[in-house]
Amino acid sequence: MPHPDTDKCTYCDNTEELRPYAKDGGPICYRCASEPEHLEEAQASFMVQLAAIDALIEGNPDYVMVLSHRGLEAVRFSEIDEYAADLAKDEENE
Repeated sequence: MPHPDTDKCTYCDNTEELRPYAKDGGPICYRCASEPEHLEEAQASFMVQLAAIDALIEGNPDYVMVLSHRGLEAVRFSEIDEYAADLAKDEENE
């Protein structure tokens, strides 16, 4: 089930550097994910998502794994230039 509020951290009001690694895929900021009480949960959620992406692209040479400020994503090789341009636009807008 998607988290109802994706604009702020599940555990604080931070709206920056959010990743979907809180309980049930909710957003969590870097600071909260690094705190001892949330670290194990965030790491476990990351590993579940990593395994899902790995299963998606396993044996498929058309994809590459990309880790950026957006998180971990599977990107088609044929779309990597467009993806890189989108990342550059994101950085310009920050």
